[in-house]
Amino acid sequence: MNRKSADKPAGYHHGDLRNALIEAGIRLLRKVDANKLSLRAVAKEAGVSHAAPYRHFPDKNTLLAAIAHQGFISLGERMEKAISEHQNEPREWLPAIGLAYFSFASQRPEHFRIMTGGYMTDPKKYEEFEWIGKRTYENLVAIVARCQKEGLLPTGNPGDAALAFWSKIHGFTLLLLSGELKFLNIDQRNASAWFRRILAA
Repeated sequence: MNRKSADKPAGYHHGDLRNALIEAGIRLLRKVDANKLSLRAVAKEAGVSHAAPYRHFPDKNTLLAAIAHQGFISLGERMEKAISEHQNEPREWLPAIGLAYFSFASQRPEHFRIMTGGYMTDPKKYEEFEWIGKRTYENLVAIVARCQKEGLLPTGNPGDAALAFWSKIHGFTLLLLSGELKFLNIDQRNASAWFRRILAA
């Protein structure tokens, strides 16, 4: 085996460069802020040449958009699972989504920070990022509209109601992740009940 082959990280193979770079970026985001991330550092982490990332990502923000896209896909899947587990319990839909949002943010903080941290200053430039974020929000609006139809929420513009709901669960999630609410002893076991209280307030 030559040195070049030996230097390749486990799991990397020809044709999988894009995913290898995304995973390398995620690993680095566990150590550094996105503002300090560079494609050169990502290339080094992935075990490829400094020029290799540019085959898929012309700049750092394109890589961050790909990471955010991956995160939105995962969040959407968790939201769908939360609804499916309570298919016949409409009253549980929004608390379950709140818990799914918190679980995602706590288990995949690197993705969550890129998705919601304002790093994408010009989202329209990155169609993949803009499209998946919009689709996730539209799915949430549809769920809120169903809750309105079931009489669980006041009638009105479901988009406005979805924005209010998202603001609540996002703010509560940030407080939980920051440790500001440690005195309440909130964890995965009782978070659902707390989300129910927040949404009822």
